[in-house]
Amino acid sequence: MNAELKRLEKLLPNDLLPLVAIAIQQRTSASSTDSRLTLIRTKRLDRKSYRIEIDGNSWQEIDLDYRNLLFWHEVARIQQHSIASYPWELIVFAAGLGMSMIEVTSQQVLLLLDFGQKQIRQFA
Repeated sequence: MNAELKRLEKLLPNDLLPLVAIAIQQRTSASSTDSRLTLIRTKRLDRKSYRIEIDGNSWQEIDLDYRNLLFWHEVARIQQHSIASYPWELIVFAAGLGMSMIEVTSQQVLLLLDFGQKQIRQFA
């Protein structure tokens, strides 16, 4: 497994080397019934660092070219920033977007009311 870990680290682009940690996890017989385990997945640790987790038992059964392809796919997801972010970031973004929409529409309504009052005064 140590040789496979070094081989995967060599596949990483140089700009991602300090940002990505690779973890190869061996399943024990007790944890083999866990249905949440996947072959390869990426977790976002903080704003700029990631961890690629690999199921070591299933990983060794796959052909080398296919393993490279799966690994590069995860690297591409990191480079494209398509790893799921923290849920609170999405909530803050949605709240900010909602507040900006309220602000824009309230300004439009106030301008419309002001224009309407000027028109009424003009005809009166």
